[in-house]
Amino acid sequence: IEGRLTDDESARVLERIMLYRLTADYRHMSGFSVRFDEQYFDPVVSLSRTEVFVDCGGFDGDTVLQFCARNPEYKHIYVFEPSPPNFEKATARLRGRENLSLIPLGVSNAKGTVGFNSAAGSASCVTSAGAMTIEVVSIDEYIAEPISYIKMDLEGWELQALNGAKRHIL
Repeated sequence: IEGRLTDDESARVLERIMLYRLTADYRHMSGFSVRFDEQYFDPVVSLSRTEVFVDCGGFDGDTVLQFCARNPEYKHIYVFEPSPPNFEKATARLRGRENLSLIPLGVSNAKGTVGFNSAAGSASCVTSAGAMTIEVVSIDEYIAEPISYIKMDLEGWELQALNGAKRHIL
């Protein structure tokens, strides 16, 4: 870890998280707190009116509302939410927002179809035992304009989605 991050605090945080993940010893997490209002928008993040925000796993629109409260003059927001009940809630909550694209698809490394459990609320996820199938797309294929901020809460499907956003990330 040493020398790979640009500041000492980031290295200390990563090391403590890695130690916790490797040992399951909660002592490594002392001093950390759960901050739901800041979980995706740490105060050190600086936002501008040129932001193109992509919310993968948009649930009911809660994170988009947090983003808008912090950055009301954004350029565009894309919300991917494949769960029909969650999509309906997000649509109702975000109605009237400008420069917002609500997309009833999942994200992955390529266009296709995957099994999905849509009945788990915020924990809806891709699973081979899913009661339904959903269409998925890659961020690189779906969004042409440069993206500045990607949030993913995909219940274990993040790696596939990140691979589908490789061009944007690079």
